[in-house]
Amino acid sequence: EIINDIFTKHYTKETPDFLDLLNKFTFKDDNEFKDSILKIAEKIELKPNKEKFLYSYLDNYYKDENIDSYIKIYVEECNERLKDFKLSADDLYTLTPDSKLGEFLSEFLDFINLEHSYEEIVAYFTTLKIPSAPRGDDESQELRKKFKDDVDKFASDFLKFDNLEVIKESLMQTKSYVSVIINILLEFFNCVKEYKMKNNVFEFNDISMFLLQLLEDDSEVLNEVSNSFDEILLDEYQDTSDIQEAFISLIGRNNVYMVGDIKQSIYRFRNANPDLFTYKYNNFSDYDEKNDEICQKIDLSENYRTREETLM
Repeated sequence: EIINDIFTKHYTKETPDFLDLLNKFTFKDDNEFKDSILKIAEKIELKPNKEKFLYSYLDNYYKDENIDSYIKIYVEECNERLKDFKLSADDLYTLTPDSKLGEFLSEFLDFINLEHSYEEIVAYFTTLKIPSAPRGDDESQELRKKFKDDVDKFASDFLKFDNLEVIKESLMQTKSYVSVIINILLEFFNCVKEYKMKNNVFEFNDISMFLLQLLEDDSEVLNEVSNSFDEILLDEYQDTSDIQEAFISLIGRNNVYMVGDIKQSIYRFRNANPDLFTYKYNNFSDYDEKNDEICQKIDLSENYRTREETLM
């Protein structure tokens, strides 16, 4: 009902950016779009301070350096996807080594074995012509068809833009649409909050947020909680949520010891965020008893509780 009321209000007011967004991304009705908004809201609900996250999102995401980093990841992914062709190209080449198709595949394999800029990949695939398989060879003709279909799909999925500048421009053009979505989310969260406060009904997540707010606003309470722990030991750290991490960050006094294994992360469905573990593992320095750094890691690489036969 809340999301329907918000949409009705903007339809009635004929909010220009709102109408432009829906005209661009909806077809018969707006039900699918509403569902998408609710799914985004469900994810953001897990943030320790969702309002702050939303208010700062545009400035943080649309920084040049941030957009450039995403484009860099995109180009890396393109190069990785090229390497996925190696097996099928090898198999087809084995069947047609002395044909024009075999000659093409040899050059194709040389190309995908190297790293390329996005523009180089676009230029190569724009002029790509795959020769026919030898007549009468049903196996190579079938493999050639599948290979061509895969190549066409890669080009269609990843090479829609002429160059990186066009990619960047297209990403920046989404800013106005994202702004509308953020405003809808802020309205939604505010209405939900008002409803909960009015009816005195809260979820476990809300109670956790109240705790964080109390600790942030009241230094006396924070000090009392923080000083009640000499050491804080966290097991299964790879399955810690953002809210739990925020709580520990507030009460910790350089006395937190975390144990985890990223390969054992199984609780994403309970809002665990394994990236918390990965970030610390990648950024903490290796343990050295002579090192005064607070953030250090110890690799527990020795197994003392499993027989050798199990490890082999």
